[in-house]
Amino acid sequence: MPSTLIISLMQQFTRRERRKLRTLLSFIAIAVAFLATSFNAGRPYTTSAEDDARHDHIVVIDISASMKSATKAEQKDGVTVVVERRFDKAKAKAQELIGSLQIGERMMIVTVGQLAQIARNFESDIRLLEETLEEIHPRDTGTNWNDASRLLREILPTASSPVCYLLTDADNFNNEQWSDLPGEAAWRIYQVAPPKRPEGIKGNVAIKNFRARTTFHSDRDFQIIVEVQNFAEEKVELDLDLYLDEVLMHTQPLALGPGESKTEVLSQTLRVGGVLIGRLAVSGSDEIPFVDELDIDNAAYDVVPSPLRPKVLIYSDDEVGFLHSALSANSNALAYSQKPSKYSPDYAADIFLFYNVTELPGELPPKDVIFVNTTAKAIPVKVQKEFENPMMRTWNRHHPLMNYLSLSNLLIARSQGFTVPGWAETLAETASGPLIIAGESPERQMAFIGLDPDDSDLPFRVALPMLISNALLWMKERAPDPDPIQPGETWRVEIKEPEAKVVELTSPDGTKSNHEVQQDGSVVFLDTFQSGIYRYEALDQAGAFTVHLKDPDESSLRKPPEIRISGKAVESMEERKTIEVRRYWPALAVLALGLLIAENSLYHRRIWF
Repeated sequence: MPSTLIISLMQQFTRRERRKLRTLLSFIAIAVAFLATSFNAGRPYTTSAEDDARHDHIVVIDISASMKSATKAEQKDGVTVVVERRFDKAKAKAQELIGSLQIGERMMIVTVGQLAQIARNFESDIRLLEETLEEIHPRDTGTNWNDASRLLREILPTASSPVCYLLTDADNFNNEQWSDLPGEAAWRIYQVAPPKRPEGIKGNVAIKNFRARTTFHSDRDFQIIVEVQNFAEEKVELDLDLYLDEVLMHTQPLALGPGESKTEVLSQTLRVGGVLIGRLAVSGSDEIPFVDELDIDNAAYDVVPSPLRPKVLIYSDDEVGFLHSALSANSNALAYSQKPSKYSPDYAADIFLFYNVTELPGELPPKDVIFVNTTAKAIPVKVQKEFENPMMRTWNRHHPLMNYLSLSNLLIARSQGFTVPGWAETLAETASGPLIIAGESPERQMAFIGLDPDDSDLPFRVALPMLISNALLWMKERAPDPDPIQPGETWRVEIKEPEAKVVELTSPDGTKSNHEVQQDGSVVFLDTFQSGIYRYEALDQAGAFTVHLKDPDESSLRKPPEIRISGKAVESMEERKTIEVRRYWPALAVLALGLLIAENSLYHRRIWF
């Protein structure tokens, strides 16, 4: 027998043994994978819990403005930067609680800000709870503890052996509101406020109130009223920077003692409107922000209304070039001329001006009116005679029509003699009688100038354009002056564009959203939980409104000395170690998957090779 045949038979035997070994290993891999999968279905775990009771857990997370307070800061390029806030610590603790959930237990997540809301109902799926927690963010509102206690009164009777966790800085917590909650629940609190202020962070200083208002005399002059309070226990020196559409207008130095509040009234002359911003900055710095415990109350906003441009329609048969010149001096007026013979009260003008008009075919327009040396019978002033060379006597310096005006030594060739009607008051008079009167009726505001400016030296004085400008400012409709609102309050806007169906709103963080116009032509914005400037646009109509925190209780960062619920002191979670739960089914699932992959490779390797 050839020796090569013996070698061939030995190789066949070796291959058969190898195939048997691979088949055995494949069977063992499938069996172990099956056992791992079966064991995984029971979700095995170990826990450090001291009892075997199954609880319903309720996690109450504070999402108010005070939860944005700094808990940790670092120096980066010489500037103090906040790297951790109270809400970050609360969120990390909530993550630990979700991870400690045992088999058979459920958890509910409740948020407390302006209102208390259920973010996730009772759920045992850890993944869903983690996704819900990831979507929760702090807002710039106050803390409505009263609404939170109301909501928990409804939830607790439906829970089994409830354990409630309060993750909060306990800012302005009211023990009385929580005195009558069900007593069978276990309460624990995790106060995220640090025992001491982070290094590099100053005590909180807040802008409590901030308003810009138009003065009575002119819509170009504004008074800015701002109230700043120091909630810290040490004196601070800082600057209040005022911006109009991000352009620095004024810097006001402030020095505040411990707990001191100071109100400043600042005057500014503006030619255009815009968004007025007040920001706290480091004293004497080049607009470096003031870094304190809570930064969202370091800025406040208000909308300065833009002056409207009134349309003035002049009726006269004479040359009215000087009136056009006087009106052109007012950059906010649009002047048009028309003959009295073509008079109509229905023209789309805001103010009608009659100059040297003796006949007026028809009634007065339902708009504001200025009469200059007019004797038509339709006007509500009866002209009786004419005075020659009257001497100027006095004028009312306190009326808006005479603002910044001087009529001293006015030369007058002739003026009208008339009686003052009951709707008017005398603003200027000569030794012979009244010269300028003004007043208002239910239908309109009116001013009567009882002389032709050409019969005086008024056209040579700045008083003429000032008089016309003051009359327009006194008469014209003012632009809306919206008040700033608190975060979370609703804002309603009238949309004047009849074809507009959708309004686009841009939030302070740049997020855009569309809102449908209601049947009455208005839009109500509900999502106003961020401090800052909101801008809206609908076709050719655009506008803005502002939101900023004006809650001294929230800015004070004041904590109660002890948290009591149902008359009992609440256990602090810092003194109680979080339950540790080790889950083994993820590792078992990975093991089963690995074994199946290995078995599959062995099987296919036998076929391929």
